[in-house]
Amino acid sequence: MAFIVYYVVFMVIGDVADYFIGLVVEHLWPGATQASLIVFLTLYFLFLWISWVLAVWMTKPEVPRRSAPEPHDVSMMRSALDLMAGGEFFLRSIGFRAGPFAVNLMVGWLH
Repeated sequence: MAFIVYYVVFMVIGDVADYFIGLVVEHLWPGATQASLIVFLTLYFLFLWISWVLAVWMTKPEVPRRSAPEPHDVSMMRSALDLMAGGEFFLRSIGFRAGPFAVNLMVGWLH
């Protein structure tokens, strides 16, 4: 619900700004009636996007931070490290000849 409220508020502010900027363009160039229309439509669609981005940013949920890993996280990390060591051993046992950087690239996605 808050997202919709923020979006509508930002859109109303943007539409009012579009209108007044279009009036200024129309008064600056009275003969060019299409200039104010082009400026208005361009700013209208720009403010649609800006309002969306601002509403998403304003309603973004906060992610709680954990201070220390929980016990099951530690065991999962140890399992991943064991798999990485096994993966490196497997690559070397099948004759994979590359430096440590390449091996880390191939098995590093678990780390």
